[in-house]
Formats: sequence, C-alpha cells, structure tokens
Amino acid sequence: MIIGDDEYHADDHQDSPWKKGLYDIEIPDYPHLGGSRYKNEAKWAKTWFRIGHKRERYLHTGRVSLGCITITDVKNWDEIYNKLIKARKGDFISVGALEVVD
Repeated sequence: MIIGDDEYHADDHQDSPWKKGLYDIEIPDYPHLGGSRYKNEAKWAKTWFRIGHKRERYLHTGRVSLGCITITDVKNWDEIYNKLIKARKGDFISVGALEVVD
C-alpha cells in the first residue's frame, strides 16, 4: 500500500481477494475490538477505516487478514492513521480512495 511517497506492507485473504478498482476509504466508525491485541504496538490499533460504502471490509492493522486490507507492519499503523485521520475527500464520509491494482 502506498500513501504519498511512503510504502507499507498490506495483505488480504486469498479466499476473498479484492477486485481491481477504486474504493472510497471512509472516516472511522467506532473502536473495533479486533485491534485490542495490538494496543501496545499501535496507539490507534482499534481505529479501522471502512473501505467502500456497502460491505464490512476495512483498512486496519493486524498480523493476519480475514478479507480486509490489513497493514501487517503494526508499528506503522499510527503513522498511517495520522495521515488518514486528517484527510477528507469532500463527500463528508470519506478520507480518500484506495486503488487496487493487482
């Protein structure tokens, strides 16, 4: 995953691959308990950003993906969070867009 000039390792799940395309990244909705186990490595680990506006797939940190786009370098999550939380796309719900290229 690339944000600006910075590249981060991201993973998805082989049984639910992402189709190539452009997806909105929404502002965070609520604290997700799935991030609790990473709170010692990333202050904002429970903050997840929904991808798209219809399904329950997110951009978040963790060690394994179950279908979301997971930033597996947990120590980098707070840096990504700080970039996304300040961004706005202009539709009052999205912080930007994610392009899946392969």
